[in-house]
Amino acid sequence: MSDSTTFSRRTVLRTLSVAAAVAASGCQSRQRGQSPATGSDDETAAGAASTAETDPSGPSLELPEETRIADPLPVTASGLEPGATVELSLRPTDPSLESYRWRREYTADDGGRVEAFAGATDERREPRMMLASLAASSGDDSDSSGGESDGDADPFRLGDKAVLDLRAELRRGGSVVAAATTTRVARSPESRGRTADADSLVGTVYEPPGDGPHPPVVVLHGSAGVVPEEFCHMLATQGYWTLGLRYFGPSEQLPDGLANVPMAYFERAVEWAASRSATTDAGVGLVGLSRGVEPALATAAARDGHATVVGYSGSGVFAPGYEATERIPWTRDGEPVASLSAFDDFWTAYENADCESAADCTYDRPREPCDAVACGLDHVRTTARDAYDALTIPVAEIDGPVTLLTGEDDGLWDAPLYSEFALSRLVRSDHDQPFGHHAHEGAGHVFHRPYHANLLRGGTRAGNAAAAVRSWVRTLDTLEAGLRRRGE
Repeated sequence: MSDSTTFSRRTVLRTLSVAAAVAASGCQSRQRGQSPATGSDDETAAGAASTAETDPSGPSLELPEETRIADPLPVTASGLEPGATVELSLRPTDPSLESYRWRREYTADDGGRVEAFAGATDERREPRMMLASLAASSGDDSDSSGGESDGDADPFRLGDKAVLDLRAELRRGGSVVAAATTTRVARSPESRGRTADADSLVGTVYEPPGDGPHPPVVVLHGSAGVVPEEFCHMLATQGYWTLGLRYFGPSEQLPDGLANVPMAYFERAVEWAASRSATTDAGVGLVGLSRGVEPALATAAARDGHATVVGYSGSGVFAPGYEATERIPWTRDGEPVASLSAFDDFWTAYENADCESAADCTYDRPREPCDAVACGLDHVRTTARDAYDALTIPVAEIDGPVTLLTGEDDGLWDAPLYSEFALSRLVRSDHDQPFGHHAHEGAGHVFHRPYHANLLRGGTRAGNAAAAVRSWVRTLDTLEAGLRRRGE
């Protein structure tokens, strides 16, 4: 590779060291100045009614009283003159968020009706992203929620709200002719965490509201060692029985840091989740964040059964840990899954490949790896096969969908490149399940919490906010395809 120094072993280890230095803040789910959304039954009830506020004999708006924040919000306007041009707008009722709104013009059909998804960028494109389309109408670019600011556009944030009340208005000729309110639920008050009742596991179970059974999902944190509580609650609100698994940290049952973590621990957690009476039997989902992506992919590949994987800012190859020994942190039978000599051989072969520079990759083809990366990995496979087999995770053996999500401006490590290694193996094997790698322009390392401030470990505020919402939609689509549709 012409840019071999970019991907040298020394460079990889240096980025891992930087990641270790900021891990305590970079991969945590809770940001400075923010607390997890709590919510209450009173809060939910306050915005539950979809209330018409105009003349009942004139035009009307119909929309659900309450919807989950990741579900589409269908709106129907009726009682209009056929062909009439109207404007539909949406804004939070909270005074602190009143500068945010969405609006769009529609034309009534021959029956005097307009049917739309509020917040959609067009008629039916990604309607679950509707809150991301709420734009600040004022020129105030201040950061009022305690997150870091980099001077770019201020994205919409929920802050500590578990539910959000919205006012929909229908205007004709500049006058409001119909209005109603609705509630969007980000975190259901019924979704409460409890300690996992398994002697050999350390983690928290987040149970969905309503009767089960529900599809099980295991969430693996990153190098900070902090279970992403808000993310787990949001998954549970969407109907997934969620285990936030801790695999190192302050517990007698776990390693102190990211070192000597048995792969059998993850496999045991997955089978425990799959065997609960509260979970369905159509497979297990694994969602990994940063360093949690490696065990998520490897556990799914080793499982004798269906597994669905989503990985945020992770790697398709095993990487060293952060200890002085630089050992690969994941073990089998007490030994690292790969040696440092294999790590050296892998990167030496990759650097010596006669391929174009991977620095020029754009990562804009979700189902096609960058030519330079695929070329380099093929060279490793043919010239250093033992290292290839030891370091690259056998993702082709996963019986289920695989979605990898990265930020092109990752400030901790080169997650787009490392995820392309996994994509290359999936493509080479003609993987027969849905898969893809989505690299987000303007996003950094941390963007897993939609509608919340994400620490700026690369990228911009606006870029991370957009990536968080798009990735949330893709996460839910992947889990639905792998765990719900399969179970039908």
